[in-house]
Amino acid sequence: MAELTDTYVVHGASATCSMGMRGSCTVLHKTHGVFLKNQPQMTVKDCKGDYNVICFGGCYSMENPSTQAEAAKVQKAVEEACPDTFLDHVMGFFTGGKKKKQKQEAPSEEGVAQVVGVCSPHIIAKEWDHGQEGVETDKECPLMGGAKLYCIYGGEIEIVESGQPEPGSGISAGKQENAQTNGNDFMQEQFGFDDKSSNIMKDIYEKIQKNFEDQSPIERDWYFARAISQLGDYNNKKVKVLFAKIETDAWRKGAGWAYKYDKEEDFFCNELGIKSEDYKYLRQMIRLQHFMSSDPSNYSYDVVVQLLDEDKDEFDVWKKNMEKATGKTYTDEEYLDYYKELYQKFFGKGDYSHMLYTISANLNEDKHKVDNKWRNLGANALSWKNAEERKDITGWLGDAVYAGDNKRVSFGEDDYIADLDADNLVNRMSTGISLQDSMNNYYSDLSAGDTDELRTKEFLKGNSYESIEKAVFDRISVKDANNDGIKNIEDIKDSKIYKGTYDFLMKLKSCN
Repeated sequence: MAELTDTYVVHGASATCSMGMRGSCTVLHKTHGVFLKNQPQMTVKDCKGDYNVICFGGCYSMENPSTQAEAAKVQKAVEEACPDTFLDHVMGFFTGGKKKKQKQEAPSEEGVAQVVGVCSPHIIAKEWDHGQEGVETDKECPLMGGAKLYCIYGGEIEIVESGQPEPGSGISAGKQENAQTNGNDFMQEQFGFDDKSSNIMKDIYEKIQKNFEDQSPIERDWYFARAISQLGDYNNKKVKVLFAKIETDAWRKGAGWAYKYDKEEDFFCNELGIKSEDYKYLRQMIRLQHFMSSDPSNYSYDVVVQLLDEDKDEFDVWKKNMEKATGKTYTDEEYLDYYKELYQKFFGKGDYSHMLYTISANLNEDKHKVDNKWRNLGANALSWKNAEERKDITGWLGDAVYAGDNKRVSFGEDDYIADLDADNLVNRMSTGISLQDSMNNYYSDLSAGDTDELRTKEFLKGNSYESIEKAVFDRISVKDANNDGIKNIEDIKDSKIYKGTYDFLMKLKSCN
């Protein structure tokens, strides 16, 4: 088996930094025309910080002004709390005592306090230090595994996995299995999916990469996000216009179509080659996850129990649909037990298909029959004039302003998670990281602390609170309730219609 140092590096290779908070990956935005296992090969010149070498989550180096600033904040807090007590000792934890001349290493001892600054790799060299001599890729030396770069703040950056999932890539079978397990763990923790559902989605993701290999990585990620979101009822929707309900193709206008309404099974089973039984199972799980997380009043366990008592025919329809999806038969009691098990997993989670719908809308500029200008006659607040408005309306802005037929904004926890996670993931993807890697890194980061607070703070890094509040009040009609001459959050504090909007804005404001 070839050693890592003898293996060519491709887009998506894993890298570490001695001063970084977590691992990251290498990114190639424009190919050199050479591919290994359908992944573009990199050269030693692909070494630009924040372009080819992506953020490592945070920086522990005290050479970094951002880390110094964080340490200063801690010092100030300590001085205020206990002016003459333990200050030197506490700051010694953060700074490592006297500055050493040799290469810094990130503190690793448990219990040692650390501060983290913003990671923005400032590469010293003009190329990686290990390429394959005597071979050219686009007139440059191909990049090899184990290559290193150095950051101006003292971090040693090293390629630890080449990106090729095969013998010699530096990725062991154990690591591949561990990566899959970790992915399944966050799908369970964040959305409630079982291993079977997660593995089917991985299969779909991989088949899309292969079937659409002539498309850009962003385009392939769009296909995955949109195809799965269409399974979750983000396919077509009739809306009320005057006294009738008409088909507006609203979901298609917002994000485009991966397939037409009546071509769903053909897309998954014939075009992608997914097994029919896997397609049916995943379709049921995606839809149940969507409905149980977003509409528990109509899809809770108690609702199904009541259905058995009051409408046995309809109950049997529900049970039959589950049997078709799982390939099993259930007694009424067995079905209720299984439904209860699923409800306990999905309730209170983020709406996965909602999140993927918003992601797909943000990844689509003008393809697949998306409309970048649309006047929504059924809900004017959800109209848009350009692509940027469309992207926000399909996510947080739409949920914050749409009052619906019952004249009340519904902005639940499922929406909050889906909207913010979609925005945060798209921002991470904008650096060139794939959707799959972005999700793995993002949910790993969220698990390191207060999930909701970390989610909100990352969202506010990409969207100022002031711009969010302005966008909301540009689209809703409210009175200047406190007569201060300005329409803002205080004017909807006691509003029944916009209570969901108020709660959303207050949650952001508390973390601002």
